[in-house]
Amino acid sequence: MTAPITIEDVRSVNSTAQDLGDDQVQNIADFTNGVFDELLAGTTYSIVMISAIKRFAAGHYVEVTYNNNGVSRRKMGSSEEEYAFAPSDAYGLAATTFGRQALALDVQGILTPLASKPMKAEFRVI
Repeated sequence: MTAPITIEDVRSVNSTAQDLGDDQVQNIADFTNGVFDELLAGTTYSIVMISAIKRFAAGHYVEVTYNNNGVSRRKMGSSEEEYAFAPSDAYGLAATTFGRQALALDVQGILTPLASKPMKAEFRVI
């Protein structure tokens, strides 16, 4: 297990997290720590590299949870903001800039399945 990322780590990566309450950011940090500690266990990554991957992954989760996955364009009065989106065929971590940074740091390809197109399932009730 590596050192857990903190509220401050998440806020240092994604400015949206600066506008969220501590409990909201802590939930993202806890989720990311749990999932990514398990995914990256047994790899040869250093603690520094795992921490960097987890910070960018947490930035991704903040973006998709609290920032509407990036606003394409918003205008209010004379103010205007615009964000770049991932290609429409981007899934999972590949859907945000933060997730793509986590994927780029993962040279072993452990996280690649988290950027794959979701599989479809069929459920039947009998």
